[in-house]
Amino acid sequence: MTPLSLAIATSARVSYWLGAGDEKKARAAIRTGFRMALGAALLLAATMLVARDGLAAMYSSDRQSPPSPPACSDG
Repeated sequence: MTPLSLAIATSARVSYWLGAGDEKKARAAIRTGFRMALGAALLLAATMLVARDGLAAMYSSDRQSPPSPPACSDG
């Protein structure tokens, strides 16, 4: 939902500045929206990477570690 809310807010701000006839501020709003979306994406990705075990534990009652992948054989 975070990317959607940022997109809606950016769209509203860009529309406002275009309606006011200020293309320079509209472009600045676009850049700001992209930066905020990128920052939010990186922050959420880092949070999921760091807290992946805790997040998985919240949705599973199985405390056993996942099985290791099968070994590759050349045969």
